[in-house]
Amino acid sequence: MPITKSEIERVINGKEDFVKIDYLNRYLNHIDNFDVKKFILLNLASIYESKNMVPLAVRHLNSATDIALNNREKIELYMKIVGLYIKIRNFPQAENALKQAMYIAPELERLRLKSKCLDIFWNSAKEAETKEKGRHAFEIYKHMLTLSMPEDKRTELKEKLLNYYNKMGRVREYNKLKASR
Repeated sequence: MPITKSEIERVINGKEDFVKIDYLNRYLNHIDNFDVKKFILLNLASIYESKNMVPLAVRHLNSATDIALNNREKIELYMKIVGLYIKIRNFPQAENALKQAMYIAPELERLRLKSKCLDIFWNSAKEAETKEKGRHAFEIYKHMLTLSMPEDKRTELKEKLLNYYNKMGRVREYNKLKASR
């Protein structure tokens, strides 16, 4: 008898996260249905993300993109991967995931994906600032300087970087950036 999503939900409902991980991994080894397998992979990714175990979350999201049936779903999963890589400041991998999403996206949607990626960068940096993780925000802002963006956003970004350079006592970088404005 095949295992269904509702049966899996019933079994893991109310359990602690690591117990859920154990059950879901056991089910994952015995499932042939792609829809149920993707459901398990997304649940595992969600749990790992909530536990701040981002590399494992990314691994399961990548597996889910491999079995996703349509490009829309794959693009959404790749953009989620972009967000997770930005969260841990692994910018080359974030850009790779964005490239994969853009490769399968229709021509008209590619600009929207770039804009969404830029929004993810901004939101991640602002989230780091609110959590008083200035170094993380600084690294994100510094990487964003290499990205293409509208001039008003670039000006805002440079102001934020100038503020961080000033706080950190990086006079040389501060003066160089100030001169480039």
